[in-house]
Amino acid sequence: MMANHNAFVVPEVNKLFARPKNEPVYWYLDRQVARWEIGLRQVENFDWIIFDGDLFQPLWFSWIYYDEPWTPLEEGKIFYQKHILEERIGFPDVYFVLWINPEERRKRAYKRGRCLNRDETRIARKIQRYDARRSSTQVFQGITS
Repeated sequence: MMANHNAFVVPEVNKLFARPKNEPVYWYLDRQVARWEIGLRQVENFDWIIFDGDLFQPLWFSWIYYDEPWTPLEEGKIFYQKHILEERIGFPDVYFVLWINPEERRKRAYKRGRCLNRDETRIARKIQRYDARRSSTQVFQGITS
């Protein structure tokens, strides 16, 4: 896609930046702003800028995984409002939602976990976590269809 459509891909946060040991409170959200800025710097050179992963993912993760240590939803909302008003981040012109069946997603998650040298327990926890998210997504799809 990159070569055929003159596209530049901005990788997801975890592929682009190394997490610091003592992660500052807004580190992950600031990295989303940095990804936007990386994309903007490439606008003149490419027809398409593709963000691998949603720039606003911390907001919906705060909602779906409310019992995990994500930035609280209200704080995330304030962070993004401020940065949008300052024109430091914005909304992409188009969103593409890619979907694979749950079994294929599990296989890919397992393979990726093994490539990252994660143990079986950690891989299984991540797969279970996303299976729970899938249930939330199904509820949302039922409401909107």
